[in-house]
Amino acid sequence: MFKTCSKCGETKTLDEFCKDKGSKDGLYAYCKQCNSENVLQWQKDNPEKCFEKSKRWRKKNLKKYIGYSTKWAKANPEKVNVKNAERRAAKNNLTPWDADNTLITRIYKEMQDLNKAADRIAWHVDHVQPLSKGGLHHQSNLQLLQAEENVRKGAKLNWKQGG
Repeated sequence: MFKTCSKCGETKTLDEFCKDKGSKDGLYAYCKQCNSENVLQWQKDNPEKCFEKSKRWRKKNLKKYIGYSTKWAKANPEKVNVKNAERRAAKNNLTPWDADNTLITRIYKEMQDLNKAADRIAWHVDHVQPLSKGGLHHQSNLQLLQAEENVRKGAKLNWKQGG
């Protein structure tokens, strides 16, 4: 069977249309290609709404988000390396003269030890005041947080654990 797309006017097979429970024939009026173009254009025109929608989804589906992020990181090591290099550069510029590299290294080592010993609980070293919000890469601004809590915290300044 065939259907004509209301946007491009082309007649296509039914598998080239997305399902729509609200329509008479159970399919969208636009073909998948036209629908995809519409969605991309809307996202381009409404970046703040897309960001808020993504933020709500991430908050509601934190475990899924962490899983997707981990899978993406494993599939894109070169992008992760670029991001990490940018972060290291920022840290270097935000490391004060009195920072104790021995203490900082000890905190990161403690995180690694916890990750090895923890049963399915991942740990992160977190900047209490995020680097992006003017925090320094200093031992007094570092804390160990469970990965899930750290992702939930993000770059928030006034954050309470478990909240």
